Amino acid sequence: CRRRSTWCAIFSFFPWVEGLGLGGRAVNPRRVHLRFSTCFSMDLASFPRRWCGNGATEFATPTNRDTRAHPKEDMSARYDRAITVFSPDGHLFQVEYALEAVRKGTTAVGVRGKDCIVLGVEKKSTAKLQDARTIRKIHQIDDHICISFAGLQADARVLINRARVECQSYKLTMEDKISVEHITRYIAGIQQSYTQSGGVRPFGISTLIAGFDEHSSAPQLYQTDPAGTFSAWKANATGRNSKAVRAAQQRS
Repeated sequence: CRRRSTWCAIFSFFPWVEGLGLGGRAVNPRRVHLRFSTCFSMDLASFPRRWCGNGATEFATPTNRDTRAHPKEDMSARYDRAITVFSPDGHLFQVEYALEAVRKGTTAVGVRGKDCIVLGVEKKSTAKLQDARTIRKIHQIDDHICISFAGLQADARVLINRARVECQSYKLTMEDKISVEHITRYIAGIQQSYTQSGGVRPFGISTLIAGFDEHSSAPQLYQTDPAGTFSAWKANATGRNSKAVRAAQQRS
């Protein structure tokens, strides 16, 4: 290797500095020589070489390595480190990763009728020694509102507890029960706030919120996602195989 020999030749003068001092302490020339020559030999030898086209080769160091071979992988590696950084094509990769966590979660289904509403979730198998009653995917956050989710169960527990506190705070302040739309906006607002602050990550859950308003007999069904968006639905599904379930709902 020409560069390797060059560096070794450059630092071969260190044995001549025997007896010199550095910072008031004696320098061991052999140790310095071995340290520098070994360092540069290992670094340059570890870099892959590429053909330059003019009869010579050069080392593909991190500064001149060609990154055009996999542009998508390179882009995700540069823009998925922070939640507050957009990629050039307008993506927030951390939010997309949270949506992928939702797609891998157990399925949750909601169907709204004229005077009723149904929530269903996929029952996950549990260990023989585990109490199945502790694994719940449908929770009651108020007397007239229930919520189901798909995604990370630990994230759902935190979000559900905050929603329960908001329901009680609203009742204490307004002396009225909270509406389904209001608690949906509150949950979606929390999810959205965790997509634009540094040092946090998005909630890896998508929720289905169902309930009845106190002054209306019509049932309400809303869905939220990790990006913080929400919308009302007649029927919807989230989680694993949600597209197939939603297609079956549309046919019926």
